[in-house]
Amino acid sequence: MSTDSPLTFRVAQQPGSPDKPSEDRVFLTPNASIVLDGASQWTPLERSGGWIAEETGKRLQQGLLEDPDCNLIGLLDRTVDDVIATHSLKQGTSPSTTVNIVRATGSYLDVLVLCDGPVIILDTTGQVHELRDDRLALATQKLDRPTGFATGQRTRWEKYIRDFEALRNCQDGFWCVSATPGVGQYAVTARYSLSQVRTALAVTDGVSIGVDRYAQPATWAESFAIALQDPNLLLETVKSAEDDDPDRSRWTRSKVHDDKTIVLVEVSSS
Repeated sequence: MSTDSPLTFRVAQQPGSPDKPSEDRVFLTPNASIVLDGASQWTPLERSGGWIAEETGKRLQQGLLEDPDCNLIGLLDRTVDDVIATHSLKQGTSPSTTVNIVRATGSYLDVLVLCDGPVIILDTTGQVHELRDDRLALATQKLDRPTGFATGQRTRWEKYIRDFEALRNCQDGFWCVSATPGVGQYAVTARYSLSQVRTALAVTDGVSIGVDRYAQPATWAESFAIALQDPNLLLETVKSAEDDDPDRSRWTRSKVHDDKTIVLVEVSSS
């Protein structure tokens, strides 16, 4: 198999806290990037979100090395089944992770997104296309989420966490990699003509929140301009917005900074 690929990759990562390793993971093959965002645990579990991101990502990577043109949904399903079986994962006690894949095959760029780590495409005309799975945001809009972690809200937070967990991997909720077989069928997928794509940003929600909530950068077009200089500059732009809101009063969120990961996928013009 030829290792020639129309794709090149630039990776930038930043943990949310200097005291805690990032739970984001990146895996690359000559023709694909895989980005996973292991979910933080509301209550401690034996295994972390970073652990399941690692176990899932390395299997997806191996699958794409063995069969670069495989069906991505089928690959994700086989991968999740293997992680569940190998580690005897059970509903309710398993960690979870998002996943997105960007893969060149033939004359196409295939993209898969499961949960809230989007892939943003910049085409050769300068137009931006967003591939997203918005079910997590839509499902949690219905919940009564407390505004912070203030004393006296423990009961409200406990109820919110129970209600949130009840939405995981169900028809009226959202889907992610966990202890549920067959989640590949719920992934959002798209295929683009490789000749019409200039570059893609595969990110975790710690990066996409910059455009989506902070308007820093203001647009994805601006984000591409920054990332094409240096993907680390885009991470710093989002972090700077959060630094200006350390008490989380402007943008309510559970952490001052989330883990941040970017893979800038550039398509050769030849």
